[in-house]
Amino acid sequence: MNHDTDNDTSADQNTAPEPLCRRAAPQDADMRLDQFWVREFTGQGVSRERIKEWIAAGLALVDGKVCAKPGQRLEGREQLTLSAPDLTGDDSPKAEDADLDIIYRDKCLAVINKPAGLTTHPAPSQPDQTLVNRCSIICRNWPRKFPACRASGPASSTGSTRTPAGSSWWP
Repeated sequence: MNHDTDNDTSADQNTAPEPLCRRAAPQDADMRLDQFWVREFTGQGVSRERIKEWIAAGLALVDGKVCAKPGQRLEGREQLTLSAPDLTGDDSPKAEDADLDIIYRDKCLAVINKPAGLTTHPAPSQPDQTLVNRCSIICRNWPRKFPACRASGPASSTGSTRTPAGSSWWP
């Protein structure tokens, strides 16, 4: 029998990441399921809202049974599984070189006069040509961009964006 290895699909290609499996500890009793997974994802940039979406979508198991309730209270000692999407890919916004009206900047804050009509965050319907894409150029050493607030004005708005404490981002 002739085995053509060039056409063989390896196990790593086109497969979902391994589900995360954890056992709740007795001290986790009365903790919400979403809070448990938030704690497990600490430092990976995953928000509680994202985790709640995954749970509501049926990606969580409690003792082998689907649990779609983010607020489900744990009893402690349950076997918990979460089939989270792959977090290793680079889903950071594509940097775009475009003019920005920078009112103020220092090593951890930028105040930008955002033009009216410019979308702030990338979204599936608009992945580029946003304020975050434009900030990605000037903040290229940031690990992550944080549009922090917005103050409305008559023709446009002023927004500030910050780095996590201690991050250096100006070249």
